[in-house]
Amino acid sequence: MATATDLLTPGGRLGLRLLAGPGDGPDIYEVAAVESFAGIAGAARGSFVVVLPGASATAPAYEVDVAIRRGADHELSGLLLVGRPDLPVTSARLAERARLPVLTVERDVDVAELLVRIDRALRGGASDVLARARGAVRAAHDAEPRGDVPALLGAASTALGRTIVLDESSDAEVNGQRSIAVDVHGQVVAHLHVDGQDEATELALPAVAAAVARMRQAELARRFAPGQTRAELLTQILVAERTQLWSLAEQARDLGLPIDDTHVAVSVQVEVAGGTSTDALVRQRRLLDIAELTALRTLPSKRALWHVARLGGSLLLLCTERAPDGRLVQGVTSDVQRLLDSLPPQDDAAVFAGMGTTQRGVEGIRQSAMEARAATDSAQAGARRGVVVMFDGTGLRRILVDVSSSPLSRRLIAELLAPLDAQGPVQARQSIETLAAYLDAQSSPTQAARVLHLHPNAVSYRIRRITDLLRIDLTDPDTRFTLHLACRTRLLDR
Repeated sequence: MATATDLLTPGGRLGLRLLAGPGDGPDIYEVAAVESFAGIAGAARGSFVVVLPGASATAPAYEVDVAIRRGADHELSGLLLVGRPDLPVTSARLAERARLPVLTVERDVDVAELLVRIDRALRGGASDVLARARGAVRAAHDAEPRGDVPALLGAASTALGRTIVLDESSDAEVNGQRSIAVDVHGQVVAHLHVDGQDEATELALPAVAAAVARMRQAELARRFAPGQTRAELLTQILVAERTQLWSLAEQARDLGLPIDDTHVAVSVQVEVAGGTSTDALVRQRRLLDIAELTALRTLPSKRALWHVARLGGSLLLLCTERAPDGRLVQGVTSDVQRLLDSLPPQDDAAVFAGMGTTQRGVEGIRQSAMEARAATDSAQAGARRGVVVMFDGTGLRRILVDVSSSPLSRRLIAELLAPLDAQGPVQARQSIETLAAYLDAQSSPTQAARVLHLHPNAVSYRIRRITDLLRIDLTDPDTRFTLHLACRTRLLDR
């Protein structure tokens, strides 16, 4: 059987407080409510009697003494004096001698609801567990539209009778408390900790965490909506024809994007085991979502202005500063490295990052972005995962980046190499790599074969097939130069 101790739950679920007497008094067989102290005489032996506030809150000391003696004589299991803040000294001594638990609760409590909850607590079992869990879930559902996380947690805590605390850190457990992660787009943004654990908490806590996650997601959407609009415009700037740049630059200025300042671009690429399979592509997209959310939440804004945009299968981070003091590149490198270090480790994926040089204006954004992509390619080629790789801004590579940044040049290259692309992605890449190696070797099949790890006859066979597809004459210097430039630029893009 239950005793008064079982009603004094951790966290104060029922809101009861012991005034005097032992908490572990006699077993409670039933609950009864009386409107006056005189009604105690009619209560059955072993009853837990609730005295309504009209009789108990302001009763003089001698009436309280009489009520306690009467309760002891009738072998009650406890008295609950609704609205009684304390006991006279004589009453407290009587309760201690009679071993009669005397409890209190706030005067404004709903007594009918309290009686039901006491009855559930005494009966225990599934009904109490489900009622508390249902109350917490309902509280979360009702509070979610208001977007008030503290109010939601307060209401759910009251329903469960246990305190739920939101922890912004990444710790999954604090002092042995029950904890659950708050997950937004696959990224843990906080944890909920609960002081204790029972079946009702186990049932309700996932629903409370899901509600908090949806509220956080809505908050992030509101906070980053202006930045997302600028990011969409930034993406257009990167892929547009040069004739459209003036119009796009004006739109950027209207949106508050400091297009004319100094920029540094960083490209972040996620490589997942499995190549181009559907599962690998889905996994890659999810990891990019995590990287994007982490960047939005962690990149600092005091020193410079950051923009985050999705560009194809990669993430573009653009840092803009009005008056750089020479430490912009160093600061960007440090900020992005912290971002990479904060991403959750993945066994089947690698993250590569490349950074362009500082550039000014709208053309500078495009130039730095292309350099960043080229640096990311270098990072992948050298398996330099998880570190920021700087763009090598000297020599032919920079010329190729400039060519590749022009939409007109990309279109002309696509037209020139279209017969090879028509073979399919795998065969086209093999043909372009073979042709590039052959031209790098000054049309020597033997030297190209060493680079490609093939027999010279195989190289010659491939070159004959490529020239047939392209319908070109490789003895012509202009044709040879144009194809060489197209192949090197295409390989740089990839």
